[in-house]
Amino acid sequence: MAQFEKLSFQELARFAQLPQDEYARQICNQRKVEESSVFGMCLHDDVLAMGTTFDQIFRLDMHGRPIGEPQPSQLGRVYALAVAGDKTKPILCAGGDKGVAFSNWSDGSHCRLHQSPATQYPDGSFPPPPECNALVVEAGGSTVLCGDGDGTIRRRDIETGKIMDEVQAHSDMILALCHASEAHVTASCSEDGTCKLLDLRDSAKVVKEFAGVDDAFRKACKDLPDEKHWCGAVHIDSHANWISLAGGFQECESGGWFCTRYAQTGEIVRSYKSTASVRCLEADERNNELLMASDCAFVTGWNLRDPHADKNKPRFRRKINGLPAVYTLIAADAPAALAQNADNDLAMSDDDFGADRVLISAGAAPHAVVTAKDRVLAYLQLPVPDIKPPV
Repeated sequence: MAQFEKLSFQELARFAQLPQDEYARQICNQRKVEESSVFGMCLHDDVLAMGTTFDQIFRLDMHGRPIGEPQPSQLGRVYALAVAGDKTKPILCAGGDKGVAFSNWSDGSHCRLHQSPATQYPDGSFPPPPECNALVVEAGGSTVLCGDGDGTIRRRDIETGKIMDEVQAHSDMILALCHASEAHVTASCSEDGTCKLLDLRDSAKVVKEFAGVDDAFRKACKDLPDEKHWCGAVHIDSHANWISLAGGFQECESGGWFCTRYAQTGEIVRSYKSTASVRCLEADERNNELLMASDCAFVTGWNLRDPHADKNKPRFRRKINGLPAVYTLIAADAPAALAQNADNDLAMSDDDFGADRVLISAGAAPHAVVTAKDRVLAYLQLPVPDIKPPV
C-alpha cells in the first residue's frame, strides 16, 4: 500500500484501469458509505434514534420524519446507543470514538461527554482516550456498562458520568456486551477472539472464558478457514444457560462464523459458517428468534430458547434490500404509524412478520430499513454528508 500513497489521483485511476471521472465517482460513493454508516440504534416510544459515523445523532418517527434538529454527538463516530433513566426522564446513552455521552432523550440537550483514561506509552506520551463500542444499561436505569477499546468494561453513573467500577476483560477492543439479568453475569466479546463472562456485582471479576473459534468448533464445522478470528457479537439468555457468539476472520473474503455453547461447560450446541462477517445478534423474545446480521446484508433467524431444535440449520435467511451490510438490528412491536393506519401505504397486512412485529435494520448506508418478513415497510432516510469527488 505504501507505493500507492506516492501516486497521484490520476495515476491511481490509470492503475485501476478506469476513466478518471468514473474512478472519482467510485471513490466518492465509497467514502459516502464509510462516512455515513449507522452502527448504533435504539427505539423508545415509537421514536428511533440513529447514531452515525459523521458525528451526529438523528431522531425519526416511523414515517421517516425528523424529530427536532440533528444532535452533535461530541463523540466523532457513534458506535452504540441505549436508553436509560425512567419514564419521566429518559436519558440517551451514546458510545463512540471519544468515549461515552449522556443527553436528554427528547432533544439531545444537556449532552455531557465522559472519556476513559488512556494507558501511558513507555515514552511518557498518551494515546487518545479509548473508544466505547458497546453499552448495556443495568437494572434500575441509573448505571451503564461500557465496553471500551482498551479491553476494559467500565460501570458509569449516568447522572455524573463517574466510573464506579472497572475490570480489564480483554487484550483488545471490546465489540459487544450482553447481560443475563437472572444470573447476574455479563458477557463480553472482543477483537482478541474471546468471550468472557463477568460478575460485576460486588467486585468486578471474570468468572469464565470462551474461545470464539477453537478445536471443538472446527470439528463441528469443518469448512472454517485456518486464520485469526475476531468475536463481534454475543447473546446470553437471562439465566445464562446458552451463550451465542459470532464474528469474522482476518480476511474479509473468508466469511464469518456463529456458534451456541452451553454456558456452564462451553460445549458446542450448534455451529454455522456464514458467507460474510457477523456483527450483530438481536434477541426477539416474542417470536422466539435469535437474529444474526451480516456484512452481506442477510439476516438469519435461529431458535432463541432451544438451540438443539435448529440442528445447525437456521429457521430463515432473508436479504435486507437497500443495505450493503447490516451492523445493527431492532426487533420490536409494530409502531402505531405502521400497524393500523389504513390510509398509509406502509400499513402492515395480516401476513406480515408476526402481524404486529417489525425488524429495523441499519448499517452501511445513511438510512434504516423497516421490514415485515420479506416486505419493506419503510426507508428511514438520513441526510448524506456533503462529500465531493476527488479531482
